[in-house]
Amino acid sequence: MCGIAGYYGKKAYEFYSDIGLKKLLECKDLMLRRGPDNIDDFYDNKCLLIHSRLKVLDFSNEGDQPFSDHNYAMVFNGELYNYVEIKERLNKKNPNFRWRTSGDNEVMFNLLCEEGVDGVKQAEGMWAIAFYDRQYKEFTLIRDRFGEKPLWIYEKGGGIYFGSEIKYIKALSGDTFKIDYNHLTNYLAFGYRSLFAAGANCFYEDIYQLNPGSFITYGGVDSCIRSYSDSYVNIAEDDSLTYQDCVDGVRGRLKTAVNISTGRVDTDIVYLLSSGVDSNAIVSTALHLGQKVDTFSIIGNGIDYDEQPTIQEAVGYYHNNHTFVKLDGNNFLENLRGIIKYHEAPMCTVSYYLHWLLLREVSNRGYRIVVSGTGGDELFAGYYDHFLYWFYEANKNNWNKEWHNTFCEWNNNLKLHIRKEIFRDHLYFNGTADIDDRRRSYLYPSMSKYFKKINNILIMPTESFLYFRNYLRNRMLNELIFEVVPPILFEDDLNSSYFSLENRSPLLNKELFEFSLKIPTKYLLKGGYGKAILRDAIKPYTPNCITDQHRKIGFNASLKDLLPVRNLYRFIEDGDGEIYSLLEKEEIVKLGWKMERGDLTTDENKFLFSFISAKLFLEECDG
Repeated sequence: MCGIAGYYGKKAYEFYSDIGLKKLLECKDLMLRRGPDNIDDFYDNKCLLIHSRLKVLDFSNEGDQPFSDHNYAMVFNGELYNYVEIKERLNKKNPNFRWRTSGDNEVMFNLLCEEGVDGVKQAEGMWAIAFYDRQYKEFTLIRDRFGEKPLWIYEKGGGIYFGSEIKYIKALSGDTFKIDYNHLTNYLAFGYRSLFAAGANCFYEDIYQLNPGSFITYGGVDSCIRSYSDSYVNIAEDDSLTYQDCVDGVRGRLKTAVNISTGRVDTDIVYLLSSGVDSNAIVSTALHLGQKVDTFSIIGNGIDYDEQPTIQEAVGYYHNNHTFVKLDGNNFLENLRGIIKYHEAPMCTVSYYLHWLLLREVSNRGYRIVVSGTGGDELFAGYYDHFLYWFYEANKNNWNKEWHNTFCEWNNNLKLHIRKEIFRDHLYFNGTADIDDRRRSYLYPSMSKYFKKINNILIMPTESFLYFRNYLRNRMLNELIFEVVPPILFEDDLNSSYFSLENRSPLLNKELFEFSLKIPTKYLLKGGYGKAILRDAIKPYTPNCITDQHRKIGFNASLKDLLPVRNLYRFIEDGDGEIYSLLEKEEIVKLGWKMERGDLTTDENKFLFSFISAKLFLEECDG
């Protein structure tokens, strides 16, 4: 984890005036959480680059940024996982390279110097990069293909401000920004899935985030955003692959992904472990590769979200160093207020409050890197509703044998764990003329009764990608690119930077992703199991309590475990009432009554948390 920020434009010289220097120093102070080990800047009359460093690889000072030579300058937040292989390739092209460091920063710099943006097409890792051509005065911003590292942009007066966090842009520009109430309303009405849908991605007006897999160059012929990583839309399913071919292909690529993302560091790593397949896939693979593995889990109070027995059984199988962190319900509102003030955004879900608690303990133990299983559900079909789409595709394509076997197992073993009634109807999509409306009606359940009528202009997000006629594949890709993974990565990044940690997601790997697109859809689900290919890929070195488990939990909790009802009522009444220009206060109070009785639905529990987050956001982050 590092931090980057800066400015490109005709007024760069102003940052070394008295007023400009004050802005620069304020920005640097804010960047120390992301990079407590070193902070420095590069400056000429057209460009300012700032970098704060968290050392996890090559602890020498030679690895400090910004990197520059007579022709180029760069700041880079992230990790180039396959830097060893790219360094070898660059050496073959130019045997005269003289390397000053043993880390990845210099490799990324020389890759861009030699090959430009085309160079990152073969890179594995995560990055947000600002690259400056000193000779031609051209400036390029680049973001990794999955959007693991943030890159915010603000354009003003012919100049470009950028940063890993919005607060850096505020400090450098000296500007205040209006809250985007349309975006806030969509968050309240439709939840986290709407946050990065249809191009929306910020709770402030005039600031936007560069799209994943994209770059933009200023100072040249034009400055339009271009993609360098959209070739995956041309990858078709390979019907020549057998089921075992798919298992073997995933297993080999998973080993490579874990090895390059966790096996090339100079500091200790923590793996977040739930009872789910994805986190266990990474942990068991790392152990299989002979790596030292320390794991952390959070344990809640309620039986509905109790993963401890399964995790204990898995840890007993792994024989690794494991730490259970007990859910601490104290100071929930105080903590959440501080988190939201730092994030400058409402928190997506209560799961990420638990994630914050977990990282607090990880940081207290002195670790610097934290690894999670983000992406497995979206690459390999792991959500309960994916069965509904699969049943639809199976009926359409006459997969009679596969349909019968999967339905029997699903009906006997999985259905009892599914709470949402819609997800228990295996024929939900079949025979439906408008599958799109049915899909959106359960993804975004109506919350209109909570809104002031004058503000009740809610635009339900639509499917952003329509590249596949296969509804299951289309759903998985939308969740990866827009609806699910981006909010997760947004929270992962900010929670980690809060504690000066670096977050990594090994499953978000180019080779693994592209191979997953080739897997025939009929293989994605098998029997009553989602992620069938991934389960069987890790089965030789993963306990049965993980690979044979139907129930899906993850880090989760009920609001009642964190917030006493009396404190909720006080919170509804106290503080800034701006939230009630959007919402009906009486309806929120009714939700408090339902929480007191213990009969909140899952959707109501989520909405109540969103209300709390939005209210705190308006109180702490206005401008």
